[in-house]
Amino acid sequence: MRGRDLHVRDLMKMLARRQTFAEAVGDPTGYTLERSRLGLLRREIFGAISLVP
Repeated sequence: MRGRDLHVRDLMKMLARRQTFAEAVGDPTGYTLERSRLGLLRREIFGAISLVP
């Protein structure tokens, strides 16, 4: 799915810049859609982690 590819690309860029989710999402110089996708990805990942006992 193309949408998922964009999420992975954005995550890889964030990691290459050695940023946390908070830094990447809060970076005003970043692209709005990229920051939005990273925010969605953060909620998805952290939500899954919170389900682990």
